Amino acid sequence: MPRLHIATVTDSNIYGAIQDGDDLIFRKVKPKITDIHWWIHLVSWPDHCAKAVWIDKDGVRTLHAIGTYGYIALIQKRGKWVQKKRYAVLYVPIEILLDKYEGTNAYWCPLSDEMRANFDSGSFKSVCQEMEGVPYDYWRFIGVGIDDEHIDWLMKGLKYLPFYRGWWGKYLKRIFRNSETISKVVCSGFTSYADRVSLGINIPNISEMTPQDQAERQIHDKRNYYQILGQEKLEIPNYNTIELT
Repeated sequence: MPRLHIATVTDSNIYGAIQDGDDLIFRKVKPKITDIHWWIHLVSWPDHCAKAVWIDKDGVRTLHAIGTYGYIALIQKRGKWVQKKRYAVLYVPIEILLDKYEGTNAYWCPLSDEMRANFDSGSFKSVCQEMEGVPYDYWRFIGVGIDDEHIDWLMKGLKYLPFYRGWWGKYLKRIFRNSETISKVVCSGFTSYADRVSLGINIPNISEMTPQDQAERQIHDKRNYYQILGQEKLEIPNYNTIELT
């Protein structure tokens, strides 16, 4: 089981050690029930994930996270231009990202030596460029959280209703089962797609992956991972435990 260490990206040894394709895992601490993170925690201990990527611009090399983040867009509504928050796959400088994540635990999860040896840097950068600007998939966000076993559990209660119909469960499973796409993604769909392409591993349906799946996937260093934000030291449950198929 990998050992969790407390660290900070302001430490040059940590900052310089983070590499392209490493995972960044996040969990908001004690969200309120009105916070979307509270609901995500019902199905996934982490509530967000992204990939680390280095960007060279004007001779300066800086570390970014690439994942699904919010931005302000100008849209036309009823003949007027208004500001509207949108979500898409974006690059965000790591220092700015961590500064905005108050009340959140953030983790740097390095790739294992085996995965690093298999890592195709060119393919990873191509995926990042391909996916930049791809919009967030709100419907698949719901589908990711509702699995067949949740519907089976729901049907156990609904079957006592006088108007219950046996086909409800099958129909609901069809509605909430995500078909795979990269035209719109959730955070874990993007990171899973990046892993599939850059590491050459089998991930059956990226549109059904959760941040918990990303954390559990056995692609990470078997010795260490690092909590780079958050006051309370918390290990990620079942971290790096699911073998690749």
